[in-house]
Amino acid sequence: MFQFRVAMFAAVVFLVAAISPTFGQEAAKIGVTPHGISERRVANHLPWQFEMLPERLTVTLRLDGPPVLGATQWHGLHVDDAVDDLGADLKLATQYAEDPWIATRPIPCRPRRMDSCAVSLNFQPSHRQATRIARLRGQFVLQTGGDMIVVRIPRLGSAVGKPVNDPALAAARLTLQIEHTPLSPYRSTLRLALKGELCGFDDVRVLSSDGKPIATPAPGATATTKTINLEQPLDNRLTLNVTLFANQKTITVPFEVHDIPLP
Repeated sequence: MFQFRVAMFAAVVFLVAAISPTFGQEAAKIGVTPHGISERRVANHLPWQFEMLPERLTVTLRLDGPPVLGATQWHGLHVDDAVDDLGADLKLATQYAEDPWIATRPIPCRPRRMDSCAVSLNFQPSHRQATRIARLRGQFVLQTGGDMIVVRIPRLGSAVGKPVNDPALAAARLTLQIEHTPLSPYRSTLRLALKGELCGFDDVRVLSSDGKPIATPAPGATATTKTINLEQPLDNRLTLNVTLFANQKTITVPFEVHDIPLP
């Protein structure tokens, strides 16, 4: 068993950081407000998971405004100040502390044409006597807009083991290599290795000979590696479709929120 507490709030006093010329006019059009908070006090291991669920305080921020329309990724999290009402500093969770400018990660903006989305920040648990986060200030980078491009790689069986040469991939500053691991006569695994401007990558799927999707990346995919499990032999009747966004805008979004109740 583990202790898991959630606080949801419809309204809370907040302040979006004043936008200086450094951040530009696009950032000034983005509103940042607290959206939710949850806390897990005891590390837990569930039978169907391979890793421990660590102790964690998660703060979710909602982004609104025209530039959010079409947002695909956020990255570059930097927290300047996070203090509870006792005056204690909140510490970022381990993976953030080791790499504050954390690698690219998708944001929950589905369907893409929504004008709001959420960014979740993970901290170590708060002090037990604290009742609220007095101040949370920092910034992150938002990738948004751009032109959607679908790269079609036919004859998938012949594309294995070598870099994919495609003008659209080059224009998006991405490289892609496909590796294949047979598991049985009827099952196999594809591993897609991505390098370059990873923020432009959106989706990948395998199509059958009649153009129907038959496989997408398995859970646990990272920004640089996608694994696809095929329930059929790999051959040249299959096609790989890779969806990219080129010419995206990069917006540095500052935030400053106050008085967030702790669970």
